[in-house]
Amino acid sequence: MKILFENLTKKLDEVISSNVGIQSVFEGLKSKDAENGKMIEESLNPTIEQCSSRISKWVEQHKGKFLRAKRLTTKMVLALENLQNTLEATADEIKVKLSPFISYSETMARRKADLQAFAAETEQKLVAGLLDDIERLFDEKRKRLCNKIDIEFGAKERLTDTFLKPLGKGIDWAMEKTGLKVTKDDKWHQTWLEQAIEAEFGKEILEKELKGIFKKAQDNFQKAWEKKALESPPDLKVTESLMGSGKDKSISLPLNLDISTAFLTSGAATSIATVAGLAAGWHTLEYALATVLPPAAVITLLSTALAFLFTAESVKENRKDQVKRLIETYYGKLLTSLLYLKRIKREEKLIKSNNGIKIKIKKEKTEYSSLYELIHNASINCVNNIIEKWEREISGNLTSEDYHKLSLEISKYLTKVNTAIEYIKNTLKSLREAEG
Repeated sequence: MKILFENLTKKLDEVISSNVGIQSVFEGLKSKDAENGKMIEESLNPTIEQCSSRISKWVEQHKGKFLRAKRLTTKMVLALENLQNTLEATADEIKVKLSPFISYSETMARRKADLQAFAAETEQKLVAGLLDDIERLFDEKRKRLCNKIDIEFGAKERLTDTFLKPLGKGIDWAMEKTGLKVTKDDKWHQTWLEQAIEAEFGKEILEKELKGIFKKAQDNFQKAWEKKALESPPDLKVTESLMGSGKDKSISLPLNLDISTAFLTSGAATSIATVAGLAAGWHTLEYALATVLPPAAVITLLSTALAFLFTAESVKENRKDQVKRLIETYYGKLLTSLLYLKRIKREEKLIKSNNGIKIKIKKEKTEYSSLYELIHNASINCVNNIIEKWEREISGNLTSEDYHKLSLEISKYLTKVNTAIEYIKNTLKSLREAEG
């Protein structure tokens, strides 16, 4: 009997010692939310403390009998059965009290997983829609330029673009190299083709059109998230039913399950609008256009270098091919720029000089990020904002992750209790079989 008692008391000691981790969780909950953390502690801790007290008392009462006995007596069997009943009642009571928290934690985890899946789907649609709209824009510009060449590019335009303006540019270049000054006439500044391309791909024009595309994408992104937030608030019916199943109705748990769906979803649109407007980083487009994409006039200088190779018969088709190559170059540079968006972050730093005077120093920090990263970050922020709003309304400053940590720690405690119960059961079973 001595070995049996020593093995049993070892397992009972593990039950008592595992209470330390639970107390640490309680302290953590109270530090985040004093009122709600205290309510949770008052709900669960008395049962755990009472169990520890009963275990200690049982060991003290029966220690002498078990250590002196040669065999298991009827009184000792009853004592083991009473201990088993105490442990089982403790485990059942804790499970009942813990079940609403587990249910709530699982409900919020499902909602978060659903939002994350929606985020991935929305990101893909947003990027695909952006790329399709940009490609469509450039294709339309190409068609307009080719049509303009067919209709407007006649003998006069061929003469000026092929000979006169390139010659004028060559003279300007030679005069500049020799140090001689020449008075420029604006009419010699650009070829007809350069003017046509500038009308479609001028920096201000292209920036305005691209911002329109990005604004449309942002609006669609925001509307999709607003609709999702309104359609899928957490369903708390199961959690509410578990709260009502507890025996002790005097203990209130820190979960507001009477909250209406309308209240849960109110204000979601405002928080999403903030996320979509700031985190998605659409304003970095102007930096990309200014620093990555060259002005249209720089690209169209390529046309002047090739102008003398054209004949009158082939000049229109050659001009069209040239336009296509230039547009492809521009399009490729734009897609590349979306991978390396530039953002200037302005910061103020307060420093003290030797004589104690405080001086504010303004600093600018340049950061680079891809458009895809910005969209992904916006999606993550939307998920987190919605979940945080729901949790704040339902459980104050405590999150479902806090309840998950509580559940894990108490599950460890219950595992120790069940191990002791199983040891008692197996001991009684083996002894009874031996007697039979």
